[in-house]
Amino acid sequence: MRREVAERRPIASSPDAVSRCPDHPSITLQNAPRLSSERVPSPNMDVGETSDNTADRSSASETAATTGPDERTIIEEDDWKTSHVAKRQFYVLLLRYIMGQPPPILRRLLDLHHAYPHLQSTESYNLIINFSMRRTAWAISKRVYNAMLQVGFRPNMYTWRLRVRMLTLIGDTQSAFECALAGIGDIGPPPSGKIPPLVWFELFWHPAPIRDNALVVEGDKATLEKRAWAIAARHETQMPVSERFSRYFDPAIMPDLSQGSFRPHLIARCVRFLAAHTEPLQSELAERLTRSYLKSLPPKLTRAQRLGAIFVINQNFHVHLGRHSRSTYHPRPVANALPGVRTHIRHRALCEDLLRIHRGVSPNTETVRLLLGSLRGINIERAVKYAKRLVKDFEYKWGKHDVIDLSVRRILAKMAHRFRHQRVFTRKTILQTDKSMAVSRMIVKQWERPVPSSTAGKSRTRGASETEDLATRLLLRHRALVAAPSGTEFGPRGLGSSERSKYFRFRGKAEVHGLVHSPEMPK
Repeated sequence: MRREVAERRPIASSPDAVSRCPDHPSITLQNAPRLSSERVPSPNMDVGETSDNTADRSSASETAATTGPDERTIIEEDDWKTSHVAKRQFYVLLLRYIMGQPPPILRRLLDLHHAYPHLQSTESYNLIINFSMRRTAWAISKRVYNAMLQVGFRPNMYTWRLRVRMLTLIGDTQSAFECALAGIGDIGPPPSGKIPPLVWFELFWHPAPIRDNALVVEGDKATLEKRAWAIAARHETQMPVSERFSRYFDPAIMPDLSQGSFRPHLIARCVRFLAAHTEPLQSELAERLTRSYLKSLPPKLTRAQRLGAIFVINQNFHVHLGRHSRSTYHPRPVANALPGVRTHIRHRALCEDLLRIHRGVSPNTETVRLLLGSLRGINIERAVKYAKRLVKDFEYKWGKHDVIDLSVRRILAKMAHRFRHQRVFTRKTILQTDKSMAVSRMIVKQWERPVPSSTAGKSRTRGASETEDLATRLLLRHRALVAAPSGTEFGPRGLGSSERSKYFRFRGKAEVHGLVHSPEMPK
């Protein structure tokens, strides 16, 4: 199969090379300058030196002999501005190519970036590194980073952040912490010795799971031996959880987060990592971080600020379900993060306390779903009681239509149907504004199904046959017939001829399940 590679030709022969993508010709840049080989400097040369060494140097020497120093300075400044604009437009082209639909193939993106070396920059290399990390191509990310250093581009602040993030994602938390302390290239920590806040937040990424050849540095086909080697290497380079957080929150290196305003997703990532995967001491740190963020907000919030604030608050209510995963970074679940009544009560109290800090912040449906998630796996009667109390309190304080939506009603319906508590929630609460007719029919069918008193409080076992349901319905109709006045013939309330045969057929199964508690059927 022919490999589609961007054609490597001089910039002078294609003036629109920067403004058109070889894989997607429809992607163009407006007002792209017509570049020539005389005005595109190489990244390895000085500002006034061009890419073509022989022709440009000879022309430069001839120009220097005929022009003065002032005119030469004007020409060099014009060349620098033109090259800077071209590199910026090439970066925008790569960004539009990545954000297109469907997303590009990583190989084609690398070919496009490598086809125009005179237009590469530190920003374009950062874009390629970030995209390869999102595709979990760690080996390619390392090769692109090393290629950027070999070419001679200087890393910037965002390169430092990407480097720390990549080391954290591959599980090398020891090297990530050392890189955050030492810096990268000419960029390092300030004289105070504290890590910059944006770099410090990169230390709280969850290491990616080890699967297939995601962590095989060689890049060839993965084997069981290489996967075992990757797991062993991760355990050697990964710090324990206790040591990790004792170093991260050391006052000597921890940045002062109260001095600047940060984006909510940075605070939320740190809060969730602290709240759901650590000891109670780190949960207190997550609460303090959330409180300091809410206190730093202005009195009047915009819509984006309100959504960001409740997003940070919701990260405190995630619970660990105790499920085993193929990833090796999950620490052992602790009682502080497991679902239960104590966790639910603590989360509710924390939610009310955090919402009092700023009156402009209100809960949303995700808050209710996370609080209901802490009731999984406990006694059904207690779970139903706390769920009913939670829904009523939120409806009274924040309004029914603001916090109780279709997703919350479906959770309540599943809880009621699973544990056979049909009287806990009314049909009106569950079926209100339900746009799915199939779900409505299913809920109504399960809701209106009569249940005998002997099995009203018992949960139905998974995998039970339909014999029990059919025998239950027939026996209930039999009871209605027996309770009818004397002289009543078989009619709509009685049993027909076909149902009489079904009744006797399944009567033996019904006796086994303990459903026969009525007099014999009259002949």
